[in-house]
Amino acid sequence: METMLVAVFDSELKARDASQALDALNEADTIRLNASAIVTKSLDGAITVVKSHRPAPDGTLGGTALGTFIGMLTGGVGLAIGAATGLVLGAATDV
Repeated sequence: METMLVAVFDSELKARDASQALDALNEADTIRLNASAIVTKSLDGAITVVKSHRPAPDGTLGGTALGTFIGMLTGGVGLAIGAATGLVLGAATDV
């Protein structure tokens, strides 16, 4: 189950402070932060994404690389099977 938190602040500085606090909780493994963004709206209505963060899917990348390496040892079909298996197993760890 995923939960989305949306907060509105009086200033960008307060939003940045809150974002840093959430990042610290994520680093301490208190919460899991999948993505974050700071979005501002000017007086004339223009919307700007000031900060956006979505971590790289490390498990997917690592699993695919490891599966590809193991598959290289067995040849063509093994290479494809190893890469696909690594991709699926690695992606499962990123969810």
